[in-house]
Amino acid sequence: MDPEKKLIVPEINASELTTDDRIIANPNCSTIQLVMVLAPLHRKYSIKRIVVSTYQSVTGSGLKAVNQLKNERDGIPGERFYPHPIDKNVIPHCDVFQDWGYTKEEWKL
Repeated sequence: MDPEKKLIVPEINASELTTDDRIIANPNCSTIQLVMVLAPLHRKYSIKRIVVSTYQSVTGSGLKAVNQLKNERDGIPGERFYPHPIDKNVIPHCDVFQDWGYTKEEWKL
């Protein structure tokens, strides 16, 4: 993410845009859904902290993860993308943990 670029969710902060803005960005899908709900609450109550759980699809991790899921479903040993079985499972991360203890996906929120 580029700290120089504004993250815009039009329903929440479109007023932040100026005629000088040439490049804008939007947050990821989980973040957009979250801020749509939290923005009015934050304006009224000044939220200090939230704890959120999201559930991501295997396809978001790419072809190797999808192949692992397919192989597990079919009972075929194969290359693993995740260190844990993913068929009929929920795993604690969908990305690589960073030095600060969170995954990049978590940090996006």
